Amino acid sequence: MLAEMKAVLLTLLAAAPLRAADPALDAIRERHGLPALGSAFLQNGALRENVSGVRKQGRPEPALVGDQFHLGSCTKAMTATLAALFVERGLLRWDSRVEELFPGVDVDPAFQKVTLEMLTAHRSGITGDLLAFDGGKLWSSLWEEGLDPVDGRRRVVSALLGAPPASKPGSRYEYSNANYMLVGAALERLADKPWERLIQDELFRPLKMRCGFGAVWGHVRKGDSWEPVDKDNPPSLGPAGTVHCSMADWAKFAQLHLDGHNGKPTPILKPASFAKLHQAYPGQQYTYGGWFRDQRGWAGKSGVTLMHLGSNTMNTAVIWLAPDRDLAALAVANAAGPDVERALDEAVSALIQSAAK
Repeated sequence: MLAEMKAVLLTLLAAAPLRAADPALDAIRERHGLPALGSAFLQNGALRENVSGVRKQGRPEPALVGDQFHLGSCTKAMTATLAALFVERGLLRWDSRVEELFPGVDVDPAFQKVTLEMLTAHRSGITGDLLAFDGGKLWSSLWEEGLDPVDGRRRVVSALLGAPPASKPGSRYEYSNANYMLVGAALERLADKPWERLIQDELFRPLKMRCGFGAVWGHVRKGDSWEPVDKDNPPSLGPAGTVHCSMADWAKFAQLHLDGHNGKPTPILKPASFAKLHQAYPGQQYTYGGWFRDQRGWAGKSGVTLMHLGSNTMNTAVIWLAPDRDLAALAVANAAGPDVERALDEAVSALIQSAAK
């Protein structure tokens, strides 16, 4: 019996990804006092991962390479990628208007010219403060016990499109989770399946990504320490930010966009679709595909970078792509706040600096 138990233990240890030692990452995590901090560097198809810290503050279980982390709003690029797939199939157009996306919904006249690309680029005029809409009643209703995520998104569609916009559509950039909830609702209407199943079938499975949705290893501030929490935003927020996955799986999505940007074959989209996804809406940095586009000296000949920061207020994640260098840098933490964002910036900077040596 003892020999059998030892054999099982050895098998489990062999299967569990162990924390890779990285003194630089340890130092960043300790300096900012985080429960766990992870980073991953992808270049020319080769991936290097590290993680430091614990899954839950005050408990001994170490965070492991291979653990899943919450990506927050970095989910948006995934939802936009799905939209591009529907465009390629002829089920949508980037200039499809909301009345086409949601037939039968009572749409305020001011929204009549709002298109899919205005939703994905946050130019729809929809409020950026979803929590305050209608005095907070809509947000509260999304927490109703037993409310199906699809029903929640339908409720958001009816409430937001049936009321006057917060600003004139197309007049300014206003980041809003609601925009991507509407995009997700449009896709699931066309596919006749929930966004959660749709993204598994059309994105995660073709890329061999093992991802889920909702809470994982979160923390909130409690005085000078961190308190573990096991909650997330309402499930209906999914298309805007509820995906969780390992850094290695997230890196597969990064590689998809690096390849697509550089005109290489990909499992799901043509180069023209990536060109659209990576194109900034006129007058702003935010693209049609859920990325902030900018220029950086370290990013190669063109200097083009694509990035996004995500947080559900309990976890934080950031991703940077430099297509000219076939490079992606990712960082994740199981906590949120300004100090956490600075730690992720330092972790990404350390990765990029190490690649330049």
